[in-house]
Amino acid sequence: MASRFKLNDENGRVEIDCNAEGVLFVVAESSSVVDDFGDFAPTPNFITLIPTVDYSLGISSYPILVLQTNVGRGPRPGHIRRCSCKARKLPDDQDTRLFIGIDGRSRLQPGFFGNAVFRAPQIAATGNLLSKPTWYATSCVHDALVRMGDDYLRSFLDYLELYHSSLSKLVKSPLVGSVNLWINSWIRLPIHDADFGWGRPIFMGPGAIQFDGLCFIILSPKNDGSLSLVISLNYEHMKSFSKLFYDI
Repeated sequence: MASRFKLNDENGRVEIDCNAEGVLFVVAESSSVVDDFGDFAPTPNFITLIPTVDYSLGISSYPILVLQTNVGRGPRPGHIRRCSCKARKLPDDQDTRLFIGIDGRSRLQPGFFGNAVFRAPQIAATGNLLSKPTWYATSCVHDALVRMGDDYLRSFLDYLELYHSSLSKLVKSPLVGSVNLWINSWIRLPIHDADFGWGRPIFMGPGAIQFDGLCFIILSPKNDGSLSLVISLNYEHMKSFSKLFYDI
């Protein structure tokens, strides 16, 4: 975390420069109280709590990671996917894509040091997801994760090696009204263990969710094993999703 990014002039790649620049801590004061944030649902008002980064000085000044520290039911990806399809009222012949972020370090052999985040994609027809039992949606997730082994990940890295000059073409901004779902699990992040002198944090979550279909699974700060789901859907779909999600 004490490093910075740099651009390799020879091959055009972005690299991590271990230059001991140090981790940047920003200390600020607020007159707000915890109750002012309600249930901590992400809103544009949260943006004011997130430190801004000056990107005008070039990539060598970019921090590796930006975090903001402020003083149920276990959701399963298969169930989340089925509920989103129902809430969106997708037709049976509509294919939907599910993307799950995974850590490739434990999957690359013989081991790998550093960050290696991949997206495990899976495509399924809405009709199959809704007409079959929940185990079918769960098995789709399981099969996608199992497929992400050493051979698969290395073939993807080989692809990036060949076409790294045109990587920008691989990054597509999700559209509002998307039929797809992006699930990110934060349950292994030890953020609730951070104590800066004021005790254990009472909340950790995204300050904003950029697009429709993006969701996060978060561990409860109470350390009782319960989980929370933070998801962004179109306004007209959210109420239906909430009802479906708890109607098991």
